[in-house]
Amino acid sequence: MLFEMKYTFLLPAYKAKFFRNALLSIRNQSYCNFQVIVSDDCSPENLKEIFDDTVGDDTRFTYRRNKKNIGGKDLVEHWNMLVNICQSDYLVMSSDDDVYEFNFLEEIDKLIENNQSVNLFRGRVRCIDSNGIECGYEKQFAPFLSEYDYIQCVYTDFLACEANYVYKTKILKQIGGFVNFPKAWFSDDATHIAMADKGCCVTPDITFSFRVSDVNISSQWGDAEDAKKKVQATISFEKWMSNYVKKFTNTSQKEVITVAYKRKVLSNLMTHLVHCSMFDFIRLLMYSPDGVGLCKFRFLLHYLNSKWHIC
Repeated sequence: MLFEMKYTFLLPAYKAKFFRNALLSIRNQSYCNFQVIVSDDCSPENLKEIFDDTVGDDTRFTYRRNKKNIGGKDLVEHWNMLVNICQSDYLVMSSDDDVYEFNFLEEIDKLIENNQSVNLFRGRVRCIDSNGIECGYEKQFAPFLSEYDYIQCVYTDFLACEANYVYKTKILKQIGGFVNFPKAWFSDDATHIAMADKGCCVTPDITFSFRVSDVNISSQWGDAEDAKKKVQATISFEKWMSNYVKKFTNTSQKEVITVAYKRKVLSNLMTHLVHCSMFDFIRLLMYSPDGVGLCKFRFLLHYLNSKWHIC
């Protein structure tokens, strides 16, 4: 039975390695008015046993298991399925390996109480490795960032992660849930930007630890098929952003945002195109957006040389 709580942690789960730590960091929150829905995405590991042993006696935690794996084909579909069943005012799309500081929700709640019109909130982030050792952290930000300032931070200062964000549920549902790109690549960026039309609030202190390990989806450089999907997502994101920036009437702001997102698009295209099969490389190179700084002919020569050392 789900309680009527102000916050819901939605936790799509598949990996067991850090699952216990993730659950404990949520259970130990100093702010207690929350519930948790753990959604086992047909993991081959025994997540239910870890769940029962860690939080099974806590009625705020609910466990469910998908009849078939969803995230392997469409991670965002799993996210949006959970968004649709969420009934609380605010939600967090949590993860099975990241860690919350004990005061994460307490600090978020302070921001929400003082910024009722804002739809997006985030905890300040540190990075930790597989052993929990800190390997980087964000600087301190102003507690409130305008839409423009927020987008600038996305491309300059923020560490990219998802589970540190808190959304106003009804607004996330109104925009159709998370923007769906292949592999969920750039889906978080686009969704955050769409939700930040009234700005974004950030906790002054570090309240969240993002796990950097060999089991992160973002840290796995996959095979040719994986690379193809990430390139497809990057191209889709560029189209999404080119439409989004039209809302800015301030020419200077529009130019700054455009330069920033195109730089990120270019970096992703160059990183993942080289891992595609020859057929996909040629096709996706031709579909790659103009104006992002990618010289297609030169990059074709680079690709051929990397495969067969023809130049």
